[in-house]
Amino acid sequence: MKNSLLFFLRGLFSFCLLASCFFLLPSGAFAAATPSDLVPNDGGTASSTPTHSVTITSSIEDDVQVNFQIYTAGASPDLVAQYICTSTHFLAGAPNAQTLTFQVGQTPTGTCYYKVGQVGQTLSGGNYNWSVIANGSVDPGEEVFAVAIPGVAYVVSGAVPEFSTWLLLITVMLGFGIVYKLQPKFS
Repeated sequence: MKNSLLFFLRGLFSFCLLASCFFLLPSGAFAAATPSDLVPNDGGTASSTPTHSVTITSSIEDDVQVNFQIYTAGASPDLVAQYICTSTHFLAGAPNAQTLTFQVGQTPTGTCYYKVGQVGQTLSGGNYNWSVIANGSVDPGEEVFAVAIPGVAYVVSGAVPEFSTWLLLITVMLGFGIVYKLQPKFS
């Protein structure tokens, strides 16, 4: 009798602990899952106004703040654009996902704004990486972070050549013109 009562109490305690963790305590629920599917992320070439895409999933009804951060890739990265959408709404029920996009230089929509950068901005030639931070309003201290890829997510080509490159190009072109004029013409 004593063992069966002890067994029953252990079972009841385990059930109550399990029930409180999964069904009764909302603080155990995550407002926003880790952002996933960050694109671009392959180190390939991108335009000077690249479009960034991310999928964010939430398992509860919540307004999630999404923070896009674009920075130069390298030993000392510089933040070149930061675009924040303060209220991306997720519905209650089964986990649902939303794909969000941000194009460098775009005009902000809804509750979005630039903290760094501006409308019409273009990226100069170089290597870039980017990340996303999602922060739910149900549990404001709950912040999740994802980086597109360690290293270089994409490369913006088209940097303006340095002065010495232009000088060399002009010299070569003039040289060909002079050689062409000095060649004898045979008839």
